[in-house]
Amino acid sequence: KVVKSDARWTTRGRNVLTWTQADGRLKLRLFDAWTGKDLLVRDCMLGSKGCRIANEEFAVLQPDGNLFIASLDSGELRVSANLEPCANLSQLRVLRSQHQYHVIANLPLANPKTNVQPIQQPGASIYLQRALVYAFDRASGKTMWQVPAVIEQYSLTLDQPSELPVLTFFQQLRGNAPQTGLLCIDKRDGRILFQKGELPGQLYSL
Repeated sequence: KVVKSDARWTTRGRNVLTWTQADGRLKLRLFDAWTGKDLLVRDCMLGSKGCRIANEEFAVLQPDGNLFIASLDSGELRVSANLEPCANLSQLRVLRSQHQYHVIANLPLANPKTNVQPIQQPGASIYLQRALVYAFDRASGKTMWQVPAVIEQYSLTLDQPSELPVLTFFQQLRGNAPQTGLLCIDKRDGRILFQKGELPGQLYSL
């Protein structure tokens, strides 16, 4: 038996990930549709956000900061951590490399700069109003940075090469002449390696 399509989040092989809402909570259930065996059942807060990772794993971040990443094949937890609370979380993305997960929690920004032009292409890039970026070791599931990186009003390409040593963000600036901003942070510790906001030229896509 499988649930109706509007309650199915995703599938992998014969495993089905579903969600239901009751009594002000969200219930996530990953189960084997052939045997009916539950692989993972989680009770989550309303307002939680999730995303798939390479169609092999999925991540969920709750408003209280509770994060978990799990396998769609077995339900095994890869990461379980308590991050900063994010009651107004608007979007969650996770980029995966051979050795790391980079978790991007996108939040609203109270007073955005008016000279920044949002650039977003569904499926290719996202616009980050105020993002908290975390790094986790894939082998141990432990956090790798002392504090999250804070990225405001930059766009992130979702298909940038996974094994680059940096995460790269772009920004389009309005003005008398079009300008582009570029930000690169070190994947090892979250330090800013390069930041420049007055590069001549205009971005039409990422």
